[in-house]
Amino acid sequence: MASGGRYYSQSYDLVDNPANNTAPSHPTPLPVHSAVNDADYEDYSNYQKQNPDHDDFDLPPRPAAPRRSQGRGWSLRRKIVIWGGVALLVILIIAAIAGGVSASKKGDGDNGPWTYVPFKTDAKVTSQLAFGNGSATNNILDQDGVAGKDEYVMYSGDWKEYPEKEKWITFERLYYGNLANMETACEVNKVGKNNSPAEQNAIWAAVQALAAQSFVDHRFILAVILQESAGCVRVGETVSNGHLTQVTNPGLMQSHNGTGFNSNAPNASIFAMVQDGTQGTQHGDGLVQNLNYYGNLFWAARGYNSGFIPDEKNLSAAGGATECYVNDIANRLTGWANATSLCH
Repeated sequence: MASGGRYYSQSYDLVDNPANNTAPSHPTPLPVHSAVNDADYEDYSNYQKQNPDHDDFDLPPRPAAPRRSQGRGWSLRRKIVIWGGVALLVILIIAAIAGGVSASKKGDGDNGPWTYVPFKTDAKVTSQLAFGNGSATNNILDQDGVAGKDEYVMYSGDWKEYPEKEKWITFERLYYGNLANMETACEVNKVGKNNSPAEQNAIWAAVQALAAQSFVDHRFILAVILQESAGCVRVGETVSNGHLTQVTNPGLMQSHNGTGFNSNAPNASIFAMVQDGTQGTQHGDGLVQNLNYYGNLFWAARGYNSGFIPDEKNLSAAGGATECYVNDIANRLTGWANATSLCH
């Protein structure tokens, strides 16, 4: 079953989990549609207005044509000096323009002002099949689910052989059960300093806001974040192979030619990373498109990871992507956080 989906990407004041194993409410309750805090309001306002600021690039004045001497023509040496200078100037201009375009288009990392124009802000799950089996919902509840267990179970076959929504843990248990892993993921994977408390809260806020905006179950969004980046906001990008065109997969959800983290706009770029993975980018599909196309979470997970489904009856068939991907997502949804994986 083919889809025009995303190409494969290689998966790579906080509250402690309470001793009584009951998940508390988030330390600072955040509105469902809040993606940034006041400290980052200006960046988020620019993002909302979709009015990125680009530095103007003025070409240097065109050099005056050299005056030709009276009488005999230029000497060979003079020709070499003049035309060599012109060629060097052209090369410098082209390099400067290319650099300016690249910086204004991408804006990832610590390379100056960050700009981002979302492509599919109105993308929503419309599949009645997805709503029927719990893959999508328009009722976001943090405690809708079961307690679960930190263990790894092997699943096989088609999507109906994977755990139904009645066996999924609550969003709070999924978040807090993996909080310690998210807090240390960046240094463990050697990609920079660990998430700050503010960055960690921004992940929570972004997932909640985009779940409400897109109707994708917030547990599915968070499970994909854990699978793709372990929740490290500074995760690097990977490059898909085996395709005619090169596709980069950056950010928390390793989206299809999406955006990555920017320290100059941390909250806004965290929101953007989750938006790209959830609602899709100009270049490829997110969870919304996969749910609408396939109608259930586990086919959608395989489609998101591989770009298509090689075998509907065997979701471990990855088509060159990660064979354990759907198994991992299923186990995350039922409580797996630290137990030894049985999938290799």
